[in-house]
Order: sequence, then structure tokens, then C-alpha cells
Amino acid sequence: MIYQAVSIEEVISKVIRDTRIQDSSYIDDMIEWIPEAMSLLQTPQPLAKKYKDIDVIFHKGKLPCGIIVLDAVEYQGRRLALSSTIKNYLTGHRINDKQHDDVTTAQTFSSIIKTVPNDTVFTEDDIMWSSDLVPSKSLDVQPSCDASPSDWYAVEMNWLTTSFADGTVRLHYRSQPLDENGLPLIPDNQNYKEALYLYVRAKMIGSGYQDKVYQEQTLMQRFETIGRRAINEITYPTPDEKEQQVKTQVRFIPPDNYWENFFRVDSHETFKQTI
Repeated sequence: MIYQAVSIEEVISKVIRDTRIQDSSYIDDMIEWIPEAMSLLQTPQPLAKKYKDIDVIFHKGKLPCGIIVLDAVEYQGRRLALSSTIKNYLTGHRINDKQHDDVTTAQTFSSIIKTVPNDTVFTEDDIMWSSDLVPSKSLDVQPSCDASPSDWYAVEMNWLTTSFADGTVRLHYRSQPLDENGLPLIPDNQNYKEALYLYVRAKMIGSGYQDKVYQEQTLMQRFETIGRRAINEITYPTPDEKEQQVKTQVRFIPPDNYWENFFRVDSHETFKQTI
């Protein structure tokens, strides 16, 4: 168990000291190589809780960078429900055969002319179009259409889709912890920092750096060995954590002498056999 975290600047500084590199472009590459090594090691790390307000325009909002876990989406002070189906409609109620004329049907998008600058003579370039929602009578014949009045959201790759067209939502999410300079934090473990150092130095050789001490294959082999050792040290449980695991695993085990006393009959108890 590791309680402290440090910035990846310590690893970058060690590489610069040991290699005496003169090309500063390697430093920018190290910021990309170190997270790669962290991913290869499958580093267990507590995530930082964050929130951010994003604008939804035409049912789409851009997800923030670095998001790993999306805990909740808040809109107008309430939590949005996650859509678990592809069959969602913006407004309306369930349509049945007896209510074709009275219900509010699901709406569809339609582009209409908003304004015409010149009422007498105009060209296609002068027309200003506007997208609007209008009821669609073509959906009346589908009695299985459900349109929930409550709002919902769905997650696509890099995007958040909402049932409402425009608005502002607050995302409650978790991401990788960063230092004051925006660089990732790593566990403060010497073997772990050494593994990252070996990986960065191997990637430098692969990108053209002339290393006079190590070969790329040797560095990668040492990275795998020390990396496994570091992960074992990071994930090794504390005495309290191990005690809690034991309590959780044995809570369904009967106490001592349970089975010996299971069929025991006390002196004041008698059994009557009926024929």
C-alpha cells in the first residue's frame, strides 16, 4: 500500500541526469511515454473526483479530456437517468389505438424558412433556415412508441447525448490525479520509478538516441522484472486491509463447535415420537 504520490517530473529529471541529453524534444516525448508505461503496468491508482459544466448544443455535448469514470450527469438541479435503449423519443406519451387524436406524439426535426431578407426578389443564398421540432403524425400508427416525459442522457465516444436540444449540464466524473503543472502523479515507490525510468530510456533508443550503456532489449527486460516487483509492493495490503478481507471472507463460516453441537439435545428438551 502506497500513501504518497509524486510527479513524473522526478522520473524525467533522473533520465536527464543519467543520459545527459541535449535534445529538449525528448522531454516532451517523455510526458507521453510515462503514461504508456503506467498503462502497461496496469497501475492501481485512486482517481481524483472532479466536475465540469458543459454546453449541450443540438443534443450533443463534448466530454472533457481525461475522463475515466462518469459518476453522474446533473441538469437543472436534478440527476439525469442513463438511457439503456436505442428507442428513445424526445416528448410525448404512449400511443394506443384509442388515443390517436388526443396524445402528444413523438417529435421529429424539420427545417423551415426563418426569414426572407427581400420579399420580392431573393436567391437561395438569401434564405435563412431554422431547425425546429414539429409533431410527426406518421408516428401515430406505431402503438409501441414510448416517449418518456423525463430527460435522459446517453454516452457515445467523446460525446454526451441528451434528450433536450440545448442546455448546460454538470458532469461529475473521476480522472487521473495531476500535479500543479498538469502532469500525472505516480506512486512514490522506488522500484516503480525505476521501472518508468527504464521504459523511457528504452523508448529513447527506439527513437534514435545513441545509448552507450544499455541496449533496448536489455532495458525492456529489466522494465518487466522491476515493474512486476513494483506492482506487488504497491498492491500489498496493510494489516488493517488484510484483517478486513479475512472478516469479509469468513463471515458465513459457523463458529467453533457449531457442527458438534448442531444435533445436541439439552437436558430440559425432550423429543416425543408419535406413532
